[in-house]
Parts: sequence; C-alpha cells; structure tokens
Amino acid sequence: MKALVTGGNGFVGKHLITHLLEEGDEVIACDRSGHSEISHPHFQYQTLDITDSENCYKLFKKFSPDCIYHLAGVAFMPEAEKNFDRVLGVNVGGVSSLMNATKRYIEDSANYIRILFVSTAQIYGKVLAKDLPLTEESLIKPDNKYSLTKYLAEQICNLHKENEKLEIVITRPFNHIGPGQNDRFVVSSFAKQLADIKKDLNEPVIEVGNLEAERDFTDVRDIVKAYRLAICKGKGVYNLCSGNSVSIQSILNKLIEISGLKVKVVEDKDRMRPSEVKSFYGSFDKAQKELAWKPNLSLEESLADVYRYWLEKAA
Repeated sequence: MKALVTGGNGFVGKHLITHLLEEGDEVIACDRSGHSEISHPHFQYQTLDITDSENCYKLFKKFSPDCIYHLAGVAFMPEAEKNFDRVLGVNVGGVSSLMNATKRYIEDSANYIRILFVSTAQIYGKVLAKDLPLTEESLIKPDNKYSLTKYLAEQICNLHKENEKLEIVITRPFNHIGPGQNDRFVVSSFAKQLADIKKDLNEPVIEVGNLEAERDFTDVRDIVKAYRLAICKGKGVYNLCSGNSVSIQSILNKLIEISGLKVKVVEDKDRMRPSEVKSFYGSFDKAQKELAWKPNLSLEESLADVYRYWLEKAA
C-alpha cells in the first residue's frame, strides 16, 4: 500500500511511519520544513505546506497514494489560545486545502483514496461523571480554541463524505504518550525533569501543574497501529483510548519510582490550567469490534520508555 503521511516529522508521525514501513507499506512523508531522520528504501520525505492546495495536488499526482494519513496540525492547546488565527489556518485551512486537492486529484485520475483524519477527544468538551465513558455517540461540545479547530475540520471532512471515490475515517485519540514526545506535554515534562536530575543537570526539584486531574493515557505505538487498521478497514469515527483514567499525581509517582530519585515537588502556577475537568476517559469498544484493536502496552511500560528516552537524550 502506498501511504502519504502529513506531519511526518511530528511525534506521532515518526512512530506511524516506522509502523507502516514495518508492515511493508511504501511511504512518503511531508512536513513544513527540515528533513527526516528515517532512512528506508521504501521511504521518501518532502517539504510541504499543507495549506498550499496546489502543491498538495502536485504531490498526489507525483506519488499516486492509495491512502493519506493527515496528522499535520498544531496539537498544543495553549498555542491555540495564544495564536488562534495561525492554528485556525493550519488545523482547519490545512484540512480544507487537503480535501480540495484530493477532490481535484480524484477527478483527474479516477483513483480511489482513503483518508484518515486525526481529530481529538477534546471535542467532547467538559463532561460530567455521568457522561463517562465517552463514546463516538457522546455529545460534541468543544470548549476551547484547539478543540474548536478540530470540530470545524471534522465538518469539512463530512462535506466530502458523499464522494464515492473517497473514504474518510476520523479518529478521536485521547491522551497518548511515548518516546519522543515534546516536553510541553505533562508526562514528557515530568520524565525530562527527572532525567535531567538523574544526570545532575538540575537540582532535585520537579515543577508541576494540576496533579488532581484524571486522564486517559495510551501509548503512541498502540495508537499508530489503530491508525493503520482504521485506514485499511474502518468506517466513520473511532475513539482511541485505554478505557481508564489515571490521575496526574499517580503518573508522577510512577515516574519518580522508575527513576529511583528523591525529589521535591513544587507547584508552578504557569503550568496550571484553569477549569480542568476532573476525570476524562473513553470507550474503545467500537474500535475493538470493527478494527480488532485494543491497547497492548501497559502504562508502566510507556512511562519507563519515556523516561529512558530522556535519559538517553540528556546523555
């Protein structure tokens, strides 16, 4: 299968490309700048601005993909709050550009294409305990600028769903973690701080935000397996999650235990996010029934690998 991956230099993109190549797919990845660290005879990398519909079309013509994994976008919620116009242009404008280029390519080539659009579970918004676990049928009520862009992008996908030459599958992943994640995100932040302490780069003090929130964490290596299954045989929308919530406090405790360190935990007001939902988790029943997918890597394995990644990077 010839697969095109947008956002190929991102955290999830790199893991997805690795998985696709392991499955025997031919892959071309694109991102806005830079180059890829991945080297493989069946892999190509190309610079692409996803908001440029003309260049998207030219890339499709050149590569003739069987499927497109659309991962490109801004995934950090505080960035959307600070620079909404930019995030709107990438997360919504980028999807519109991609869909228009795909429609044009299909009209020219008569080829059939499957597209996976990666949305987010955050579009369910603030939920009550009675609403849990969240399913694909749960009420959608985006409550921040980031989740709003993903909701709007889903609607653009829905505008194209009547095209008989195009199948669009939407995934709504919950929190996912793993080696290589940016330390702006909570698990990676904890792990990096601990690794720096272990390497005597910092004092034994770890700065934290809200530790009471409970979230649903899945390993990125399980998530990307779901992406390929979804693009091969999925239809509609799929929640991707572990089906359980765990407190940020327990995540921190496990990482401290893994590190073997004694540290002082200090609250950092800059890391505190207002009006957070106490508990947030979903159901992956639909993905299990239709895709034969479920998460396999344990939380402990994921945390150990994230910590090990930062240890090696610190070295």
